Amino acid sequence: MSAAEQHMQGSEKIVGLSPTLFPAAQIAVALGKTKRAVQLSLSDIPPSGQVIVRGQPAAAWSVPALPPRMRTDLEAEATRRGFRDAGHLLSSPPVLWMPSIPLNEIAPKYTERASNLQRALADTLSRLNDLDISSDEIERLGIEDYRRVFGHTISGRHWRRLLDRTRERDKGAEDWIRPEIYLDENPARKSLAPLPLNPAVHDYRDLQELISGFAKPLQPTPPEREYFWIHVLERLDGDVAGGKTLCRAKKALLAFLAAKAPFLADNPRRLKWTFDRKYRKWIETGRSLEAVKDQRHQNSGRYRAPDLTEDDRKLIIGTAVTKCGGRIAQAWRYLIRAGQLSQAILDHYSRNPTSKSYVPKTVIEAVKYDIDMVEDIHHGPRRARLNGAYVECDPTSECSGDVYSGDDATFGIYYHDNTEQGLQIVRSQVLLMIDCRSIYILGFVLTGTAAYSAFHIRNLITHVHDSYGLPRRAFLFENGSWRARLVTGRKDEVDWTGTELGLRGLGLKFRHARLARAKIIERVMGLTQDLMDGEPGYCGRDERRDGFERMEQHKRMALSGKVPASEYFMSREEWCQRLEQVFNQYNDEIQQGKYLDGLSPREGFEKFHHGEGALRLTGNTRYLLANHKMKVLVGRNGISFRFGKQTYTYKNERTGALKGKPVVAWFNPEFPDLLSVSDENMRDVFTVERALPIPPTSATDEQLAEALAQNAQHDAYSKALYRSIKPRFSDRFMQRMFQPVVVDEKTAAAGQQMLEQREKIVLESQRQVRQESAIRQKARRLGFSDDTLARDPVRQQRGLDLNDVAERLHAEEVRSGNLGNEGAIL
Repeated sequence: MSAAEQHMQGSEKIVGLSPTLFPAAQIAVALGKTKRAVQLSLSDIPPSGQVIVRGQPAAAWSVPALPPRMRTDLEAEATRRGFRDAGHLLSSPPVLWMPSIPLNEIAPKYTERASNLQRALADTLSRLNDLDISSDEIERLGIEDYRRVFGHTISGRHWRRLLDRTRERDKGAEDWIRPEIYLDENPARKSLAPLPLNPAVHDYRDLQELISGFAKPLQPTPPEREYFWIHVLERLDGDVAGGKTLCRAKKALLAFLAAKAPFLADNPRRLKWTFDRKYRKWIETGRSLEAVKDQRHQNSGRYRAPDLTEDDRKLIIGTAVTKCGGRIAQAWRYLIRAGQLSQAILDHYSRNPTSKSYVPKTVIEAVKYDIDMVEDIHHGPRRARLNGAYVECDPTSECSGDVYSGDDATFGIYYHDNTEQGLQIVRSQVLLMIDCRSIYILGFVLTGTAAYSAFHIRNLITHVHDSYGLPRRAFLFENGSWRARLVTGRKDEVDWTGTELGLRGLGLKFRHARLARAKIIERVMGLTQDLMDGEPGYCGRDERRDGFERMEQHKRMALSGKVPASEYFMSREEWCQRLEQVFNQYNDEIQQGKYLDGLSPREGFEKFHHGEGALRLTGNTRYLLANHKMKVLVGRNGISFRFGKQTYTYKNERTGALKGKPVVAWFNPEFPDLLSVSDENMRDVFTVERALPIPPTSATDEQLAEALAQNAQHDAYSKALYRSIKPRFSDRFMQRMFQPVVVDEKTAAAGQQMLEQREKIVLESQRQVRQESAIRQKARRLGFSDDTLARDPVRQQRGLDLNDVAERLHAEEVRSGNLGNEGAIL
């Protein structure tokens, strides 16, 4: 009796006593679930009776006794597989699984491996019926059994795959003694002894070479089989045309195929039958490809799913993108249950498949690529452009110093700062400026705030200019916020337009990148962030997703005063110094890629600096860049305008004489305490000090008297720290790094007057500061408080000098003994 017949008899024994009762194993096979899962579902349902399974009584249930959900699943499965009802499905024995190669023809190493797997899974298969053992414990013991038999361990995932494959092949019969169910997926055949060949076999060298060219000579793919059959039939036609009889040529060819192409048929008789059938069709169809195609998958009546129409395909794509976040399985499940697909699709596929996420492979292949493309468009045009085609850039056509690029970054470092609101734990923005050809960092600014303004960008450009000059061709900025801050400005800030127009007059251009891919500086910021991991206060690049939990605890402890902020965080000055070290380290590290190709950014900046030097404004021309030119009207309180949220007012005797007249103000954000003023023709240049505000009601006479003197020494605490990376290049390169600046005589004269006047005021202010400091030191030494000093510094100095002389004379008289006790006490 064959193994198939024995299995069929075993299947009949399962339902032999009562065809209306079904054990858990048979229900599991019908549902495509494990026996253990079905047993757990039926644990609260009393059995309807017993049946004999492999000589042992087993609990069994009738269909009406099953839970409603299980009956619904059985009915759906019966409909999908073409059975009348659930009872018909359960009563039909499953199809016996058999390997593609007979067991006696499989190579010994595969049968030996199957025997070892049978021993390794024996205990596990017996444990499956014990509901008191958890699934995790069964898996742990099963992996240990596998290690004991094979000598090495495997992952839990691989062990579960082997167990599921064995149970699937068993089809619920629990016939665990069948060795074939433990075989590998594609076992190889035994190497058979070569059969005696007809001498004519050696003439088919072309066909032999064709077989050898297959990826798997013993298991060619269906297209390879069709390709081989075409050459076989064409060879037969060639032999007949060459003078051989059809019978003789066919006999020699069959002898070759039986020896060298066993994949065509299992035995010589089958091979001859297949050969005759294909050759007959070959002649009937006029030697067309249809004669050799394998039609079994089309004629079998199974696995012929209806074609997915274009409307169905578009509906699945649209539903997946707009309603399911791009998830194909969810969209397929939704449309099937809602009945929105074509009727042919709904009739063929089950509305309640075994797997919740089941989607036919043909459907997945038909929609997955389009979903990926439409997903980008659904998110917006910018994302579609980012993930779309792009233009390759060739940096070799540019030189270092041609284009400078700037952008902002918020690095993942918190630091502490003492502000007007008290101690703050800050993660502020950093503005960078790089050279686009050598990706060399030129300078940066630590803003100290959550957002930056035109003030920060303007002064960063000025500081970079002082060390490296202006770019020869253009600035490259971001198209969004940088354009808004630089070009259009804000109503409450100094506009950038005037400065940009002046720079454009020097031949510079301003470009704005539309996408992040167009900004080379984005990659530079990523490389520098790689050097910051592990710094004090590090919170990750994406703080919300990286989730450094201790960081929030450290911030709370520092802000509450439980620990000093310096224990966990750097100060703002320390972080600025650390940034400078990181950027210098980046500039000195060798980079690969098309921009540097084995050079460091510093070496690349020097090597690629061809052509003329950079333009650097110095002395009497620097004001063209550093100062903001604006036309203002002198009011009753002098010259007044707003920068950000602060008002700046400048007045002296010169502004009083110009009350009501328009003038040109040259405001320098680096030195806001001084303002240079000229007429519209850049003549009559003078410099005026800033009038500092004083308390409105509590100002003392001394404060009013000292307001102007304090102008020079007062420097409002700037919220930005600027650094330009110090140039460290060869002497020869430094000599040719800059080019001379040529300006007209009127522009140079105005700049020279501004420079001289500012230096004169600064020197006078420094002298007054030193004088006041000396006066206060002498006053404290003589025991006077600041409140007792006179308003006029000259009278202060004269009074302190006279008092100092009196003290010395008094001390000499005391030492000489000329004073009595009363005088000594005085």
